[in-house]
Amino acid sequence: ISGGQLGAQLDLRGRNYSKSEGKYEDGIIQGYMDSLDTFAKTMINETNNLYASSAKSSVTSDYLSGLKGDIPLVNYDRTIQPGSFDIVIYDDKGDKKLTKTITIDVNTTMNDIMRQINA
Repeated sequence: ISGGQLGAQLDLRGRNYSKSEGKYEDGIIQGYMDSLDTFAKTMINETNNLYASSAKSSVTSDYLSGLKGDIPLVNYDRTIQPGSFDIVIYDDKGDKKLTKTITIDVNTTMNDIMRQINA
């Protein structure tokens, strides 16, 4: 079938269905779905690469002048926002050994963070 409303719907959906893959091999919508799948796989791969490259063998930090243990962090630096982050510890083989979730709210101080790490 070509032309007309039915032909246009078949062109949109696809005409050749692959039972082994469980999807249409052609069609405008299938082309968009394939492109989206490729984009998602690339995004996942690149995110994993970024995450893997962020692991460090030792902890280093810049000196934070004026930061005292009892000052709320959000008052010290406006870029610090309430939320949480994970500290993940790996062994020398790369296996995850420990995860600590650190929570920051408007009252959290450096002393509070140390207590969360040591808990």
